[in-house]
Amino acid sequence: MKKILFIVNPVAFAGRGYRAWQRFQALWPEQIKSKDMALTQKTGQAREIAACAKNYDIIVAVGGDGTANEVASGIMDRQPPRPALAIVPIGTGNDFAHTVGVRSLKDALSALEGGQRKSHDLIKIDCHVNGKPACRYSFLFCGVGFAAALLAILKPWMKLVFGPKGAYYFATLLSLFAYKPPQMKIKWADKEQSGRTWVVIAGNAQWAGGGGMKICPGALTDDGELNIVIVPARAKTEIISEIAKMADGSYIKEKGILYFPAKEIEVESKPQARLGIDGDVFGTTPAKIKVCPRAIEIISLA
Repeated sequence: MKKILFIVNPVAFAGRGYRAWQRFQALWPEQIKSKDMALTQKTGQAREIAACAKNYDIIVAVGGDGTANEVASGIMDRQPPRPALAIVPIGTGNDFAHTVGVRSLKDALSALEGGQRKSHDLIKIDCHVNGKPACRYSFLFCGVGFAAALLAILKPWMKLVFGPKGAYYFATLLSLFAYKPPQMKIKWADKEQSGRTWVVIAGNAQWAGGGGMKICPGALTDDGELNIVIVPARAKTEIISEIAKMADGSYIKEKGILYFPAKEIEVESKPQARLGIDGDVFGTTPAKIKVCPRAIEIISLA
């Protein structure tokens, strides 16, 4: 029998997620023991718990994308062999879970009972927090610039009022008017681009923003590559038009937008730009972003 630790974010989905967790416990009462549960009380704690927990074969992130990201980062902080990651999706968007085929509590139970492990790529982000070097991993994407600005504005009540997809679009429009694209220098392979830049996205998966934004069309989580989007500064009317086209990913065909595969990218900016990582704001430039091929095993249905 595999030993499983459940790391639970009790405030996921503005607190509503905890009731979903209780429903999941009722589905699998014989397997979930209090000694194998940890409830987080602050941001970053899920990562700390996942990094230090010993003698577990599987660590389950019970929460939304932010919780899953923290647990994945904590697993990556460990030395191999590392435990596998599983997800019980009780957040609002749950793009992380949906990407691996887990779209409901019943899916999460089926995945855990089946135990099918699949190796997935992760994105490693070396950046700065309060002027000091920091590192974090992501599964969905890392966005530099505007992506972090809208996440900073996004609040739990918006998700409750507008739903996951609507909340992201609403926050996008709010942040649009205050955001000023910084000067960025972007390096990849033997290429370099400089200038005022709206956003740089390094994607590992297609969907984000409550499943409503196809930020990186065609991206695969096991191909050993990142999908890079660079949107240079442009009129805000153009940005509004392009945001609308994120629903089907066609925005990448707009004039001036670069979209290409890469294994690594470096971003500098003046002034410093914040980073958006799987739904959370974390760190600032300068940042080095690279793919870690098949770095983590996830209990998947997809």
